[in-house]
Amino acid sequence: MNRAKKVLVTVLVAAGISVGTAGAASAVVSSVGGGTWDRGTVSDRVYSNYLHNSRCHGSTAVGVHTVRSANTGAGNWSRASVAKAWTNNQTYWRNTCG
Repeated sequence: MNRAKKVLVTVLVAAGISVGTAGAASAVVSSVGGGTWDRGTVSDRVYSNYLHNSRCHGSTAVGVHTVRSANTGAGNWSRASVAKAWTNNQTYWRNTCG
């Protein structure tokens, strides 16, 4: 599947999740830092997924604890997911490795 199709599928799935479960889930897909960032909460999880096609990158999800993805090569999705906390759930992306 090419990149445009992957992004379209991601956007459609995120839209379906946020519309289909009003109040229980939230998801946002946006273009940041030259890549695509998909993040939100679903059921009992908070997640942060990031794709950059030309740089090493990664993502972080903060809930009951912090999960930081491994440094991820260009063209692959970085994924971080953790159990959701009652408050202060957070998500981050990065497009540098080091």
